[in-house]
Amino acid sequence: MLINFVICVNSYNFKNPFKKIGIEVDIKLDFVNESNDWRGHDIAIFHKNDVMGMPQYVPAWKVIQKCGPYKHHPFLYSLCCEIGMSDSYGNYTLKCPAINGRLYQAANSGLCNKIAFAGKGSRVGMIEAENIMQKGAVNINIFRNNRVAATRRGLAPGQSALFETKPVIYIGVADGAKEGEMLSSETIKGINTKISLLGIAKAQILMTGGGSGPDASPFRFDLINVVRT
Repeated sequence: MLINFVICVNSYNFKNPFKKIGIEVDIKLDFVNESNDWRGHDIAIFHKNDVMGMPQYVPAWKVIQKCGPYKHHPFLYSLCCEIGMSDSYGNYTLKCPAINGRLYQAANSGLCNKIAFAGKGSRVGMIEAENIMQKGAVNINIFRNNRVAATRRGLAPGQSALFETKPVIYIGVADGAKEGEMLSSETIKGINTKISLLGIAKAQILMTGGGSGPDASPFRFDLINVVRT
């Protein structure tokens, strides 16, 4: 059973270290619909945690709704991640910066529980989290732009989880998808468009295809007007 916990309201004061030295951490993206989608499908953007042996929990990181033909939807994609934990009652701890190659521990701290940096992780290029509390399972969440990008649910005491946080997204039609909620296995299998954002400062994601009858074609998503860093 997931434990209910009290939040330490003054645990963290997160300030992005990269902005202090003038490094841009947000990729500027713009979804452009030039398809024949007159139904107004929901478009889901998500990540996959491809670490071997880790259970697959895939939340919808961003959902674009009612963006019909010849409309566009700008949004940001942060290169920085944060980590936090939540319980089965929908309660969340405050977040702290999450950096690849580091270990974070969910622990008891007086009257409350928190997650915090605990040293070097066991895997280079990945974020590692472990539950060292005496009792109670928790959900470990990785955030981008304050939205859940990856999660490990029901992490029991003594268990650990690994998260791969490469700037790679999957995008496709996912009617009924909600941001932060798990996507069904059928939805995930049906979305094959994979886009790497490595080295990109700004770009558009162009949606084409759709329609009905003999002229209908599958939806397609392409990265265009790319500006490199």
